[in-house]
Amino acid sequence: MNLICQLVWKPQSATALDALRRAYSLARAALPSQRAFSQLMNEWRFEHVHHSTAIEGNPLSYQTVRAFLETRLVSGAPQLIDANLEVLGTVEAIVVNAS
Repeated sequence: MNLICQLVWKPQSATALDALRRAYSLARAALPSQRAFSQLMNEWRFEHVHHSTAIEGNPLSYQTVRAFLETRLVSGAPQLIDANLEVLGTVEAIVVNAS
């Protein structure tokens, strides 16, 4: 099974988690500064949250998810409030699972 499948289907797999930790360390070492690393991690977080919610049917665009995560302000139709709450739930799940 390739690494992507391990990360998707077996997130508790020691091999997948070790590979993710190695990738994190390599990215951190390859970037010129802490600021560049933080920017990369923020971009990754926006993309991860957008794609994780989109695959479940969330109608928000990448730009909307990013704007919401940066400002915590909801813009658009009232029916999109649930979509924004789903984004918040995903962010909380990522934080809890990372702890």
